[in-house]
Amino acid sequence: MRVGDPDRPTAQDDLDSANDWVQAHLVEELVTIDGDELLRSEAQEPFDDETPWEGTYDAELVIPAGRRSIEIKIISRHPELLRSLVLTGWRLPSDKK
Repeated sequence: MRVGDPDRPTAQDDLDSANDWVQAHLVEELVTIDGDELLRSEAQEPFDDETPWEGTYDAELVIPAGRRSIEIKIISRHPELLRSLVLTGWRLPSDKK
C-alpha cells in the first residue's frame, strides 16, 4: 500500500515507479466451503472446485496533510492467475476546509 496523489494516480500497470510501498501483512485467511466460512488453516485441502477466498491484510501508513489517496499494489506470483496491477481511487478526506 502507499499514500498517493489523487490528481496523479499511479497507472494500473506501473508497478515499479514508486519506491514508498509499505508491505501489508496477512492477518486472516477465510475460505467458503459449502456455504460455510472457515479459517483456511482449518480447511481440508485440496479443494475440488473454485473456492471463494477472503484475506484480511494490515499495513501502517503515515498520511501527510492535504489531498491524498490510498493505492494498493497486487502482485500475482502464480503464472496462471490474474495479472499484477495497481488499484487507485480511495480518496481520503482533506484537512483543508
